[in-house]
Amino acid sequence: MSLVSGTLRVLLGLVVHLDLLAIAGIAAGAALHRTGRQRAGLRLVIGSWIAIALVHLTPSGRWMMTALENRFPRRGEFPSVLPEDVAGLVLLGGGFSISDSRDRGEPVYNPSGPRFFEGLALARRYPRARVVFTGNADEAALARRVFAEHGIEASRIVLEDQSINTLDNARKTLERVGPREGEKWALVTSALHVPRSVGLFRGAGWEVIPCPVNHLTSGRYDLKSWLSPLGGTSGLAWRVAVHEWAGLAYHYLAGDSPELFPGP
Repeated sequence: MSLVSGTLRVLLGLVVHLDLLAIAGIAAGAALHRTGRQRAGLRLVIGSWIAIALVHLTPSGRWMMTALENRFPRRGEFPSVLPEDVAGLVLLGGGFSISDSRDRGEPVYNPSGPRFFEGLALARRYPRARVVFTGNADEAALARRVFAEHGIEASRIVLEDQSINTLDNARKTLERVGPREGEKWALVTSALHVPRSVGLFRGAGWEVIPCPVNHLTSGRYDLKSWLSPLGGTSGLAWRVAVHEWAGLAYHYLAGDSPELFPGP
């Protein structure tokens, strides 16, 4: 990793955790005030409280999530959302809680888990399509088990188990699958993750059909949307949304994605 890309990662990470950074800013402002730099300390405290209010007292996080989820609308009523001649489905990992699954000896899902089951619904709806799961080795082992439990034929399944992030998902799945020219492949992942994923698949040289699932917002920009945000806190909604927006910016600047905000 270059110094520039490493620095960019750190800066974007600070934005993701803006409210936590603001708490540190309040403490630093108080320290400045005690050392006689009252004006600088006051400015830092006020700015920090504004940042906390932005994260926790506004619908900004939910609205950023909504913009991501609305970028690629579904092409019809689920699960009839793909061409009948779709050659395959690429299901992105990230839906399993690995440590909890290991402790229990069975698959345990995290908040992204529903996208895996919506992928299973698509696999049943399009029985001629190959089913590719891409993730790390632990995820792939769990996916194999769930596919078998839900009656997906082993002959249809391809497991790519060397990926640790979405960039790997795109590049390593393309190398593993080797889609033929003219084949139609669908990318199945959470709706808010679709723009970043599509950009990375396009950057890898694979034009996939985006299939957004596992929506987390209503799709509306209303003022009451922050009253029942993801996980019950606006702070979590902010971190989830900014993580995706920061990823879009990072991969565009790094040259991994040809577009800053990929669209249809």
